[in-house]
Amino acid sequence: MTVFYEDAANAYFKAAELIVAKKIQYMYATNRYEKSAECYSQLKSPKTFMCYKKIIEVYLKKVYLHFYQRNIGKAIQACFEYGYECQLKFGDTKKRDEFYKIGDGLRSKHKITHSCAIKKFERCKYGKDSNLAVMDLVKVLIYVK
Repeated sequence: MTVFYEDAANAYFKAAELIVAKKIQYMYATNRYEKSAECYSQLKSPKTFMCYKKIIEVYLKKVYLHFYQRNIGKAIQACFEYGYECQLKFGDTKKRDEFYKIGDGLRSKHKITHSCAIKKFERCKYGKDSNLAVMDLVKVLIYVK
């Protein structure tokens, strides 16, 4: 089974590299790099990190200005998601920090502030009081708008 994953990972990676080299729609390349990373991660291979970096590089290519501006956000998000994956799947805090640093650098360079959409729901705070939970939800929805 490991041979299958390695062969698939290598094939996806080569396909992505060809797409980038031929300057075919770059978003196809990110998809292939993601598939390659999935296969490499099944093998716990450090090549997963290389795929993550390639995805970020593709997002940062200045093909068309309007795509580039939109992809800055995708690149930043990918940095933090991949950093988290490095720690979660591989226990590699050094790689995690490396990706987080890249994301912070991009955010700083492009003057993008961070506003975390992830909120932790604490069940003990609400107990069985659904009204309190609904009131807090309404407050959050009003604040977001």
